[in-house]
Amino acid sequence: MAAQQQQQQEEQTGVTSLEHRRDVSALVVQHKARVLEVSHLTSLRLPARAVQRESRATTSSHMLVHVHRSHSRQHQRSYTARIARLWNAFTAATSDTRTMTLQQVKVAAHRWRKTQTPTLALC
Repeated sequence: MAAQQQQQQEEQTGVTSLEHRRDVSALVVQHKARVLEVSHLTSLRLPARAVQRESRATTSSHMLVHVHRSHSRQHQRSYTARIARLWNAFTAATSDTRTMTLQQVKVAAHRWRKTQTPTLALC
């Protein structure tokens, strides 16, 4: 109920939450690191996910990253684990992030993040 009210308030005022803005900026940084290969962001580049077997779904998986599994809630909330899950969900929902410009990624990430519920983004 409170999340619905917050979303309605954001739509009316045009102001987004801090979590939303952080998620969008993290997705943009990952795009810079992975696609544009900006040299000073190489330490933030997440490792690519190894494809176990070929299928129709693996054709779009060239942008997916490896998500380290852990039972620790502290690790699951860490930057790398959280952004890896966000990046994988974003690239699965977005047509082709490799050909997008930086501005197109910002707009697409903002629109995509608006459709996500806050609890989904943390999973």
